[in-house]
Amino acid sequence: MVARCDRTAARPDPHSLSPPHPDLSLAGVGVCVMIGVTVRSKEATMQFDSNVEFIEDLFAAFGRGDIDYVIDAHTEDFVMESPVSRTSTLPWAGTRTSRRELVEYFETMAAHVHPEAFGDVVFTTSGDRVVVEGSNPRTVVATGERYDYDWVMVFTIRDGKVGRFRHFYDPGDIEVAM
Repeated sequence: MVARCDRTAARPDPHSLSPPHPDLSLAGVGVCVMIGVTVRSKEATMQFDSNVEFIEDLFAAFGRGDIDYVIDAHTEDFVMESPVSRTSTLPWAGTRTSRRELVEYFETMAAHVHPEAFGDVVFTTSGDRVVVEGSNPRTVVATGERYDYDWVMVFTIRDGKVGRFRHFYDPGDIEVAM
């Protein structure tokens, strides 16, 4: 296993972000990247690093409100599940398979919750997958209730873009706050 950790500075540089919501930033976030495979060649190392850097760029784009970049970073035939749940009643819950549906997802979520600063974010990669663990509190627009939000995101990279995105979290805490 190869690990690259930096608990003193976040990647991407938080000073380069202009978050869409004043409380959403990566400032002060510790970042740890773990490559959970045996690397046999320089090319394999470069591919794993580029997948992590691609997802870090995606997080930076989201942080600065560049949703067009985020949408363009998905393949035409991607599949997104958020949350990965069979019982969630959240307004934005479900599976999406088009860029139009992805835009609607972001619009619906923004109408209902305001994210706050991310906690520590950990990136782990193996092959074409990048797993991101993190947390951040959010506030429900309608009620003003604040809730803690721990999550895991699994990105499958295909042809340099997101081919599949699975977002794991417990929707129960959010549903109670709504």
